[in-house]
Amino acid sequence: MTNILIVDDEKSIREDLASYLKIKKNFSTITASTLKEAISLIKEKKHSFEYAIIDLKLDNPSEYGGIQVYIAIKELYPSVIPIILSAYPFSEEIKEKLIEQIKDNSLIENETILLNEFKENYISKGGEINYLIATLSKLEEIEERKVKRVKMKKILLVDDTIEYCENFSNFFKRKNYEVINANTKEEALSIIRDNSGLFRYIIIDLQLDNQTEYGGIDVFLSIKIAYPAIKTIVVSGFLFEEVIDFFNKKINNDFFFHKKEFYSQEFKNSYIYKGSEGNLFDIIFNKISSFEPKEHFYALLIAINDYEYISKLRCPIQETHELKEVLLSHYSFNEDNIIMLEDATRRDIFEQLELLTKKLKENDSLIIFYSGHGYWDKKLDEGFWLTKNAEAHDKNKAEWITYSDIRLHLKQMDVKHILLINDTCFAGSITRNVDNYDLSTYEQASQKKSRKALTSGALHKVPSKSIFMQYLLQFLKDNTETHLVTYKLFSQIHEAIQKEKIILRDKEISLHPEYDKIPELDDEGGHFVFIRKSPS
Repeated sequence: MTNILIVDDEKSIREDLASYLKIKKNFSTITASTLKEAISLIKEKKHSFEYAIIDLKLDNPSEYGGIQVYIAIKELYPSVIPIILSAYPFSEEIKEKLIEQIKDNSLIENETILLNEFKENYISKGGEINYLIATLSKLEEIEERKVKRVKMKKILLVDDTIEYCENFSNFFKRKNYEVINANTKEEALSIIRDNSGLFRYIIIDLQLDNQTEYGGIDVFLSIKIAYPAIKTIVVSGFLFEEVIDFFNKKINNDFFFHKKEFYSQEFKNSYIYKGSEGNLFDIIFNKISSFEPKEHFYALLIAINDYEYISKLRCPIQETHELKEVLLSHYSFNEDNIIMLEDATRRDIFEQLELLTKKLKENDSLIIFYSGHGYWDKKLDEGFWLTKNAEAHDKNKAEWITYSDIRLHLKQMDVKHILLINDTCFAGSITRNVDNYDLSTYEQASQKKSRKALTSGALHKVPSKSIFMQYLLQFLKDNTETHLVTYKLFSQIHEAIQKEKIILRDKEISLHPEYDKIPELDDEGGHFVFIRKSPS
C-alpha cells in the first residue's frame, strides 16, 4: 500500500485529504500539523512513505515552513516525492526562499533538480480545480511519469557546459532517451550511487572540472570499478594518443595492477574525439546504438479454414502462407522466428502468446496476424476471434477469444513494436478509434514503442475473399523502400480499396480499413517498420 505524509496546520485539510485519498486510491496516510511535528516524524525514520503533501506556509505565513519540511525530506528521503500545497501561485519570492534553504543545507549540487521538482509538483489551492482533485491528479501524473521513466532508456551526461548539456538533452529526447545531467564529478558519482540501476549509458566530458587535469578519467574509473555493467562513452577535444599516457599514469598503481589492460582497452573503446568527421551527437548516438541488443523480428500467423461447428472458409490458410513467404523473402524475418498456426484452437493461440511473452526482448518487434471468422457483440461492446472449435454466437462461446483477452496478453510483452493485423469481420472493434497520423520518418517511427492494429475493416462484415489481403500482399511485394513504415502501408491499402467496387451478398458495400493504437496498451507514438532485405 502507498504511504503518504500529509503536513498541514489546518485540521480540515489534513482530514479531507486523508479521507479522499483513502476512498479514491486506498492510500495510507500519516499526518503532522506543525513544522516541529513534521521534522520530528521525518528524522525519527519510524515511518516509510513515498509521497509527502506539504502546506507551503506551515505555522507562519511569512516563513514558508513547508520549504523546511521539503528540505528535510530531500536530505533524509531523497526518493520521496513531495507535493507542495499553497494558497498562492509559485513566485520569484518562493523560488528565492527555496534557493536560500538549499544553500543553507549543503544541497547546492542538486539545486537545479530540486528547483524543477518543487515547481513541477506545486499546487495552488486557489486554482480553478478543487485542491483535493488537483492533488489526486498530480499523484496519478507522477505515478504515470515514474512508470514511463523506468521504461525509458536513461543516459547520465557528465559535462560542465550548460549549453552543450541542453543541446545534448534535446537531441536524445527525440531519440526516446531520458537524459539526466551532472555538472561535476561529485554530483555525477552521487547520482550514480543513488540511481545506478537506472542508467544504461554514461557520457563523460574528459576535461570535466579542470581543462588540464582530465577530471572525466576519475569519473570513468569510478564507474568501471563500482558499476562495470554500465556502458560509458568519454568525449574529448583531444586525440586519444594525446591522452593515453596520462590515463596510464592514473592506473599505474597496485590497485589497478591486475586489470590495467582491461581498463586501458575499455577506455580506448569508450573514447570519442570531438574533431571526428560528422555531427558529434550522431557519432555518440551511433556508438550507443552499437551497445543496444540487436533487433529481431517475429511473427505469429494464425489462419483458420476448417471450423468444426460453423461455416468453413477457403482462403485464410493459403493467403497466410503467402504472407509468410513475403516476410521471409522480402523482409528481415527468418524461418525460426515465424510461427504458423493453422486451424488453431483457443489453447493453441494462448500457448504461443505466452511463449512469445517469455522469449521476446525489449528491442524485438512482433507481428500478430489473424485470418478467420470474427464477431462483434453489441451488448457486450466486445469483439471476438472464433477459433477452430468455436460454436455459433447463440450457443457456447467457450472457444471464442475476446479482444480484451488479446490486449491482456499483449500488455505483458515488453517489446519495442507490436503490429496486430486483423483480417476478419468486425476487425475494427480491436481499436474502436481512428486517428490521423503524420507520416513518420523511419527514424521517428522506429525509436518509440508502438502497439497498433491494422484491420481489414471497421464494424462490419467483409467478403470471404479478402481484398484487404490482396493489397496487403501486393504492396509488401512491390515496396522498394528499405524502411516501410506501417502507416504508409496502411495509406496505400486504404487508397486502393476506396477505388474498388466491393460486392457482398449481391450488394455493393464500402470497406474501410483502419490503423490505430490498440487501447489500454503502452503506445508511445512509434510505428512498426518493415525492413527490406538487400537484393542478393
